[in-house]
Amino acid sequence: MGMINLLFVFAGMAAGILTGLMPGLHVNTISLLLLAMNPEPSIDIALFIISMAVMHSFTDFIPSILLGAADETSFLSVLPGHRLLLKGKGLHAINMTIYGSFFGGIISIILIPFFGLFMLQFDALLELLLPLLLMLVLAMMVLSEERKLRALIIVITAGAIGFISLKTSLNALNPIFVIVTGFFGLATIINSIKSNEAIPLQETKERKLGMATLKASFLSSIAGSITAIIPGLGPSQSAFITRKLVGRIKTKDYLALLGGLNTCNLVFSIALLYFAGKTRIGAAAAIKQLMDLSFQDFLLIITVIIFSLGFSALIAKKIAFIACKKINSIEYKKLNLLVLACVIVISFFLTNLTGLLLLATTTAIGLATIKSGIRRSNLMAFLMVPALLYYLGL
Repeated sequence: MGMINLLFVFAGMAAGILTGLMPGLHVNTISLLLLAMNPEPSIDIALFIISMAVMHSFTDFIPSILLGAADETSFLSVLPGHRLLLKGKGLHAINMTIYGSFFGGIISIILIPFFGLFMLQFDALLELLLPLLLMLVLAMMVLSEERKLRALIIVITAGAIGFISLKTSLNALNPIFVIVTGFFGLATIINSIKSNEAIPLQETKERKLGMATLKASFLSSIAGSITAIIPGLGPSQSAFITRKLVGRIKTKDYLALLGGLNTCNLVFSIALLYFAGKTRIGAAAAIKQLMDLSFQDFLLIITVIIFSLGFSALIAKKIAFIACKKINSIEYKKLNLLVLACVIVISFFLTNLTGLLLLATTTAIGLATIKSGIRRSNLMAFLMVPALLYYLGL
């Protein structure tokens, strides 16, 4: 890796800090701008995108846990992460996602050769099983609740909103961002404002890692490989399925699983691009549009991922430490109001008036879910139901 390559890698990681910490700004947005500015084949632009995506997978959990401002890859962390934040363990919650991302990424790289062999053998079979798997997960979501009728209504409502917004003329420019922001972001922020939550002093002492965290990182690698193979199955669904299959898992280890899934999905999506020419995420699609990956290019990208994993973990931990030390010194209610206003403004610019109407609707449903005592993970149906209908040909 030459000096010019290295400069693009560091620039990409700097961009990944920005996309991770700023709600609404995504890796895909920057990638599309780069493609528009430089459509010619370029390994340097590819390295920029990869290092940006790796850093983003580490830093996007910081605003989701501390502020409830999540995107489509980190929204599940809002729920357990916010609970730990209110116990003074916000830094520990973020660090667990960082550990999961780092160890999950390393394990995924080790498993790439096995992934390549497995993928070619069972890709078609997994796609055939996807509808059954999604129906099973949806049923498990409802049946695991005490108030099953309420849970069913929430699942149907969320699924209908996802289907309508993604498949019809009501589609906003960035519907997934709007839906996630309403269900999991604004609902959490408004609930915090209404309950006048006070953020306690955050613990800053480093905690030791246990074998359970490494196990969660390994599970995230396995789940991430399946997510990369199967269209329509995102990290959120994989996390839910894994949690149900494994059984009871501690909150901190679940956060490690969530953190690892993002990074593992990235690693295996790049492997999928090289082995089969398929893309499942925006970063891989951008690289495919940029160039045809040779074996040398693939090895260079893997090297950059390993390099970025180490730097991203260190930088994300430092940012999280500073943020957790400062968050107690400001008025959390005012901060929530500021974030609320910023997210609404960003949503308007990323979508349109229809998008704001969708945002208001999903926020109201998110608040109603909180009040009803139903787990907000049931709102994941907004992605699962459209995927199920697509694979059923409906």
